[in-house]
Amino acid sequence: MNLGATEALKLTSFLTAVALLVQNLEFWRLRRKLESLSLRFCPRVFSALLGLQLASLLALNVSSTSGPAAVSVLFASTLLISVHFRGRFSGGADSMGLVLLSGLSVAAWWPEHSSTALIYIGVQSTLSYLIAGVAKLWRARWRTGAALLSFFAKTSPYDVPRGFEALLGRAHFARGVSWFIILFELSLGAALFDSKWLLVWVSAAIAFHFLNFVAFGLNRFWWVWISSYPALFYLAQTL
Repeated sequence: MNLGATEALKLTSFLTAVALLVQNLEFWRLRRKLESLSLRFCPRVFSALLGLQLASLLALNVSSTSGPAAVSVLFASTLLISVHFRGRFSGGADSMGLVLLSGLSVAAWWPEHSSTALIYIGVQSTLSYLIAGVAKLWRARWRTGAALLSFFAKTSPYDVPRGFEALLGRAHFARGVSWFIILFELSLGAALFDSKWLLVWVSAAIAFHFLNFVAFGLNRFWWVWISSYPALFYLAQTL
């Protein structure tokens, strides 16, 4: 898949806007329940931040490169929402969201550096997989499958569907899936040097994140990481 900087930027902007809109609507639905938690700002400030984020999302022109002011306000409001939860609401997904917005902000304010912004997003997305793969490879619990099995323990915070639990809850199967995940994450580095292999890898990654969404409810990871894939294709073209 060959993408020019303008096309890749439009796709990244659109997908990021969709990802953040999903997050925003989710927060509106949960905000009453979240008031009982120990958070950074009072409920009124949090609601104001959500309103500011939603307004900036609506102001974005997703059919072309986003306006500098709208993207900057979106970045600031999203950062403050993350601060509100002390970065613990959805961890890595929040971090990747800010990576996307920081890159889009650079491209919006300095269009001549759009290529650099896309490469930055692509590199950050690549590192997120490679670092995760190395970390899992380093830990014995992942190599043996024990880490994956812990997701199905009674003390796990995840409400895993019975079908996944029956399949992945088996020790030998969990070990095999763990090694598949490790090798899959580490293989992105090689996939960047072959466009056909990268297309296969991205297709598998979309399926992987969707399964995580279905099994563990990690919908934010699904939307945010998909938003970085146009930058991956653009990065691959520069290598």
